[in-house]
Amino acid sequence: MSDSKKQDQPSSEKLAEKPVKAGGNMVYMTVGILIVAAVVALAFVSNTVITKKENDGDKQELIGEEFAQTQTASGTEAPADVEEISETETIVAEPEDTPKEMPAAEPEMKEGNPVVATLGAEKITRDDVAKFIAQLPVQMRQQPFEVLFPIALEQTINAKILEREADRSGIAKEPQVEEMVADAAKNIVRTAYVQKLIDDGVTEDAIKAEYDKYVANFKGEEETHARHILVATEDEAKEIIQKLADGAAFEALAKEYSTGPSGPNGGDLGYFAKEQMVPEFSEAAFALKIGDYTKEPVKTQFGYHVIKAEDRRESKPATLEEARPYIEAELKRNYLDDKLQSWRQTLDIKTFDINGEPLKQETTSPAAAAAGHQG
Repeated sequence: MSDSKKQDQPSSEKLAEKPVKAGGNMVYMTVGILIVAAVVALAFVSNTVITKKENDGDKQELIGEEFAQTQTASGTEAPADVEEISETETIVAEPEDTPKEMPAAEPEMKEGNPVVATLGAEKITRDDVAKFIAQLPVQMRQQPFEVLFPIALEQTINAKILEREADRSGIAKEPQVEEMVADAAKNIVRTAYVQKLIDDGVTEDAIKAEYDKYVANFKGEEETHARHILVATEDEAKEIIQKLADGAAFEALAKEYSTGPSGPNGGDLGYFAKEQMVPEFSEAAFALKIGDYTKEPVKTQFGYHVIKAEDRRESKPATLEEARPYIEAELKRNYLDDKLQSWRQTLDIKTFDINGEPLKQETTSPAAAAAGHQG
């Protein structure tokens, strides 16, 4: 089971002020960056990052198939007509064995652009490492610079070594490589242009106007805040219900008996809408009065539940800042599409089939052709 909280779609990263020039170094620099980025990503995934599976893991388990995303704990929703990106919350894993000697802490970063490594006479500055980090996946860039720096420095050195060896090989002069370099240069220019185009084309006023439209059309839905105790058998669930009738505290029983990840938190599932859970669970949870618990076990595909309703409320629209990443991405996508369509209309574009032959034009619809054949 895994968390189902939503993650804001990360905003577009700014392009480097000086794009890599189209020259003999482009291909092997690109390949080197891809290789070292993959190495760094693998190191972080395998050694330092694990998926958080605690607290509200039960909520993910109970989610119905037709509802892939859950709302945030605050009860806000991202715009329905805007693409959402699910969140995988991560925490740093604790090592199994504590090392006898802990590594020295990284010094506090000072201003400037100091030399952080040398490769013979060649100097590698902190800005060089920062440029490498800027090309890493978004999830990795969210780590503090000081945390990424040691690994990124080593990979920057590796990239420099690869660059030297590629220079010595003379591969940049091979026709196939020159063609790849030229294609890469075109792609860089195209990407830079598109980025500037959409950044300039989507204004703050447009974002706010779209947000106001979203709020005006937002329809809140009822949400329930519930706890539950999940056990394997009906008899166990009935015993727990009897303990509750005898005055036992629901949270204490959840911590002691619940087999779900929310057990240590007293079975707390937070707020959820009716369609976010499997039907049997939702029907029982929303039928309860605030403060009541189910007097009979609730059976689902996961086992038997005893459910308690803690609170009920109406969902609220996302704030502007919460909705901004989704709105901005949608507006930029639409802006670019509109631009492309307008440019296409000014050109005489002809397309052919896979063999370069003229496309066959249907003069009549299939239905009309069938009717004519029958006549």
